[in-house]
Amino acid sequence: MTQTVIQLGSGRGGLPAGTRLSDIYELESTIAAGGMGEVYKGRMIETGDPVAIKMIKPELAGNDAVISLFRKEASSLHYLHHDAIVRYFVFSVDRTLGRPYLAMEFVDGPSLSDFLKKGPLNFEQLTVLRRRVASGLQAAHDKGVIHRDMSPDNIILQDGDIARAKIIDFGIARTTKFGHATVIGDGFAGKYNYVSPEQLGLFGGDVTNRSDIYSFGLVLAEAIIGRPIDMSGSQADVIQKRQKVPDLTGVDFRLKPLLERMLQPKPEDRPESMTEVASWIEQQPKAGGGRSGLIAASVAGLVALGAGVGGYLYLSRDHGPMPAPAPSPIIATPTLPQPNPVDVRPEIANTPPQMVEPPLEPLRIATLSPTERSSRVAQYVRYFDGGPCLYLTVNGVSERMASVDAFSLSDQIVQGFDTDFKLVNGFAPQISSLRLSNAHCPALAFMQRIDSDRDPALKFEFRQPSVRAGQRVQATIEGVGDRAAELLAVGDAGKVRLLQGLRRDKGTVLFDGRVDDEDNNIPGSKLVLLITSPKPIESLTPALRSTAWEFFPALLEEIQRTNQQVQIIPKLIRIER
Repeated sequence: MTQTVIQLGSGRGGLPAGTRLSDIYELESTIAAGGMGEVYKGRMIETGDPVAIKMIKPELAGNDAVISLFRKEASSLHYLHHDAIVRYFVFSVDRTLGRPYLAMEFVDGPSLSDFLKKGPLNFEQLTVLRRRVASGLQAAHDKGVIHRDMSPDNIILQDGDIARAKIIDFGIARTTKFGHATVIGDGFAGKYNYVSPEQLGLFGGDVTNRSDIYSFGLVLAEAIIGRPIDMSGSQADVIQKRQKVPDLTGVDFRLKPLLERMLQPKPEDRPESMTEVASWIEQQPKAGGGRSGLIAASVAGLVALGAGVGGYLYLSRDHGPMPAPAPSPIIATPTLPQPNPVDVRPEIANTPPQMVEPPLEPLRIATLSPTERSSRVAQYVRYFDGGPCLYLTVNGVSERMASVDAFSLSDQIVQGFDTDFKLVNGFAPQISSLRLSNAHCPALAFMQRIDSDRDPALKFEFRQPSVRAGQRVQATIEGVGDRAAELLAVGDAGKVRLLQGLRRDKGTVLFDGRVDDEDNNIPGSKLVLLITSPKPIESLTPALRSTAWEFFPALLEEIQRTNQQVQIIPKLIRIER
């Protein structure tokens, strides 16, 4: 028995059955809801063919920055023509509703994760799956598109046919699949068990095609042994388990050498491309018996498998420009024929024409009022997602000027934001790049989850950007009013503590105290968070002394449980010798 792709229940979303879009499609039911929009099952009015319709939420339909991101996503995926990748039909705007939408293939069939509940794949089935999915991912990588959330949930098998596997959900930033834990809630693209080390900020934090290779390696291992490799646990466990190749006990010996390469902690130690994964030739015993003499070889070329099936994406925040794919290895063996990327089956030939509207012009931000201008840029920054180790704050916006603080692990992450900002907004931002350590990432991911609008009257400034070890530092906090205010410090080794030395002076809160301690490397940095709330937060106690990985999920849980409207301002202060 088949099931609809991404079943999250019905009744979600704001459009009723029977709603028509551009007199081409009619909606039948709602099957998914995300942070920026909804996904519906629909049909073509003229032919009755089923489609999946992805729509921006009505409150965001008039936001040029969000529409531009949505259109850019549709445009990039429109050019991915591969039998193992969901097919996109039309991106348009329904003029009656005033809402952009994306029409895609619709498919019934179990996900790979559901299929594996019946038992593991045999080696021959796994080979079919490996070649098909890897070749699809290579096609995406060739276009500069990185999946970022490769998992068994995002591989759909039409009618349970492995040879008709299809990859869905490219480039998501947040998952709305209930029951699947993500890194510090849903503020991170990638589930605990399948995320690559660099998506957690390890080894430079640069997400490339080799990040998909790592995640796909975990998918293949799960498929051959019938259960997931345990890569989850506490935040500390997740990091620790990605410092070495995971235990591959139970993996078929013919596949093990490939998985050992795909699951190397350092990206540069993994295969260069998905082509290498797809064309892997399993190890075979030497003639005469015995497993001691095993050989491995790679040949160029991909295998064209199966018929096309479909799926669709969740709406996502943009990840910024994708890095260029790594070059394919040069292999001195005969090249097999390449598959024809054009699907000529009769049922596909009758699908709607693929149309993508011209790219949206950059925001005419100079024509907006100061309030509108600030709101548009702030919304764009809020919806930009560079991963769990990038946090952006807007300090000010004027005509063709935006001042942004960027807390990140590397200049490459900030450069990606800079490039994308110029593309969407039509001018370059003034970015203050603040470099952090891996131990600060839980704090950044926590702040991503606190999605409240900051009171513009709230100000927090240190009087000096750096301080010598043992020296006191002063700070001024304005606009707190009668709210509770605390300063939380995260050292570059990951220790968290509450700073002492706050006092109120009429309408201002003053800080005079030390920010360094024995937990900080010298020279090093302290990430200091101003946290204001309507009433004191119990997790913020003077006795607080914990690690970032343990503390911030607990703090987030309390804030959500008590439904507090928390506001946060981060600052970075340098500790010198």
